[in-house]
Amino acid sequence: MKSALTPDEWAEDKVGWTGTLMMMGGYVWLVHPNGTSTQIGIREKVAALCLYGQEFGFTREDVVSLQEALDLIYEVDMERGLPREGVVLSDLHIIIDRLEALLPPEQS
Repeated sequence: MKSALTPDEWAEDKVGWTGTLMMMGGYVWLVHPNGTSTQIGIREKVAALCLYGQEFGFTREDVVSLQEALDLIYEVDMERGLPREGVVLSDLHIIIDRLEALLPPEQS
């Protein structure tokens, strides 16, 4: 799944900004306190920026926890001889991918 923001967009220090968001021409602009503005893109980019670092948002640790839970389900199913497929498990993979797409890249 494609990330909401590219690594370069995350690196542009847009996650620590203060300013005003403005919609114009189908794009979202950040108007900085000094009067300059930066086009930050379309809604999925804004969603990622708005969720990043918030109490009601989510973290890379949340994604790791979900993946670990899914791995444990797979492990138990394999011990029981159950197939490693299913709608619920597929849906969990999709949810994990969607959450990860809204997070900044992992620090190396």
